[in-house]
Amino acid sequence: MARRRQNDRDELRDVSLPLERRSSDYYDTVLASAVAESRVLRGRGDRLSTARLLVAAAAVLAVIRATQIPTAIWVVIAVASVVLFIALVWQYARVGRRLGAATRLERACRAGLARIARDWDNVPPLRTPRLSDAAVIIAHDLDVVGRASLIRLLDIGNPVLGGARLAEWIFDDPADIEALRARQRSVAQLRAQPKALIDVAIVGRAARDRPADLASLTTWSTSPIGTQLLPGVARALVVVLVLTASAFAVQAARPVATSMVTLLIAAQLVLSGVARRSLNRELGGLDEPLRHIQSALGSARVFVDLPDIDGRMGDVQRRLREDGAIAAMDALSRLLSWNDVRYSPLAHWVYNAAIGFDVHLAGAVARWRARYGAMVPLWLDLVADGEALTALATLAFENPEWGMPELRDGSAGPLVDAPAIRHPLLLPAAAVPNPATIDKPGRVVIASGSNMSGKTTYVRAVGLNALLGLAGGPMAAARATLSRVRVRTSVRIEDDLTRGVSLFLAEVTRLRDVIHDARTPASPPVLFLLDEILQGTNARDRREATRVVLGELADAGAAGLVTTHDAEIATGLGQALVEQVHFQEAVAKDASGVRMTFDYALRPGPAHTANAQLILAMLGIGSPPPAAPRTL
Repeated sequence: MARRRQNDRDELRDVSLPLERRSSDYYDTVLASAVAESRVLRGRGDRLSTARLLVAAAAVLAVIRATQIPTAIWVVIAVASVVLFIALVWQYARVGRRLGAATRLERACRAGLARIARDWDNVPPLRTPRLSDAAVIIAHDLDVVGRASLIRLLDIGNPVLGGARLAEWIFDDPADIEALRARQRSVAQLRAQPKALIDVAIVGRAARDRPADLASLTTWSTSPIGTQLLPGVARALVVVLVLTASAFAVQAARPVATSMVTLLIAAQLVLSGVARRSLNRELGGLDEPLRHIQSALGSARVFVDLPDIDGRMGDVQRRLREDGAIAAMDALSRLLSWNDVRYSPLAHWVYNAAIGFDVHLAGAVARWRARYGAMVPLWLDLVADGEALTALATLAFENPEWGMPELRDGSAGPLVDAPAIRHPLLLPAAAVPNPATIDKPGRVVIASGSNMSGKTTYVRAVGLNALLGLAGGPMAAARATLSRVRVRTSVRIEDDLTRGVSLFLAEVTRLRDVIHDARTPASPPVLFLLDEILQGTNARDRREATRVVLGELADAGAAGLVTTHDAEIATGLGQALVEQVHFQEAVAKDASGVRMTFDYALRPGPAHTANAQLILAMLGIGSPPPAAPRTL
């Protein structure tokens, strides 16, 4: 019955639902199965625990009675009780492992449901990747990192493997077009493998966020091994001593045999002590870093067991299979497990006295590193790519209405073209779709509108979707075309009083860097996203300075989107390169006063309204403007 229930759960997780079905259906179904499995296993564990205590008491009683009354029946009962107790302990541990797996599956499904619902309070805590200064700017401007952020939706794999690789793909300048398309093909197929996505998430959430661990691991695996004469000689001496002692035990008198056994134990303990010092030098401080091998092994198993996937994941699968990486990492994982016996001093001493345990372990570790050590960085790199692809595929699976953009190279066509693009951090049902078209280099799209109308949200929607598409992932649009571009932003600007940097100077410095990047030759064009720039000066000066900045960017071949309250900044820029769009509000007056609503829909042309005085009036400050409120 238990095996059938386990098989049913495995079959359930193997179901690949059509993408048109809501991914939450899959998570709900698997979660219900995992919860039921956990309930059964907890009950079984409680029963086994009670039985274990009763059998232990019976075993103690039987041993006491067998000592007092040495009859065969009590001896048999004592032996049977001990054997039954050991069997119950083994079965209890087995149930515990299965319960742990079911519990982790529950957590993974709940995390998936929270991501789908954008329930940020219940999405697992963010493990923030280490970012460069340039990446920090984009991450801060576009909500790539933070409580409600893109990275939090993608935080699936090991943070120092897949998580770090994904950050590189998002923030670095885009890879070549073939590499991007190879990622896309893999993501498109992986999104239909929900069981694998969950399995990688389970492994990844168990990993620690310590990049130094990974550096220590690669250093250990690739550093020169040096002389390993002692472990080899020590193993040979142990064999010789064992054979010699065995021969004397068979042929010699008992006192001589006893002396030889004593000598054997002493010699093995000495040799094991030398080997242990060698192990401590080699593995000292690597307990946690080497756990990344076990984490990578968990993900690699999933990748290798998958059917062949096109694109980059296919490359990962083939190389892991050809190298025998699973068997090799599994062998190292076993060696690490055996090394943990040092934490049980009595058992450790017995093993060393009996077989020279540390001598053999040191030799096995040396042989493993000599054979596979140089390949560890490559395997970790492959796993990092696989986990990053899995994270993007998980996002695509959890948002089945999102599509894979058509990626283009070159600068002759549209940089961005999406008829209906949404903000990826908002619930799909709540996110208003808007067109996003930047049709050629040098194009400046000016989005105007009043306060709270949706301009900044639109800028971030375009930026986040571009970053996702250029990483090889989906975009929050059913269809889209995206060229290789370098995303540059100036959205959230902060002053720095400690360095005497005003808000205006900080923003001008940021804009200077964007223009500098736009002028970089032989690079993909810059896609700039600017929000209400140059606010630290008067209206006339701001208008003229904004025109200068946008003209410099257009002349450099950059294209992008700028939001403003002042649609007149378009004047003098050259109408062939400027497109104006706007957001607007609906204003009405009723018994309670002025009421304002927004539909967040993008419209062609410049805005002709403002709402600052209306907002003041709504807050009880001043009066509404004299013009009659309009109802739209």
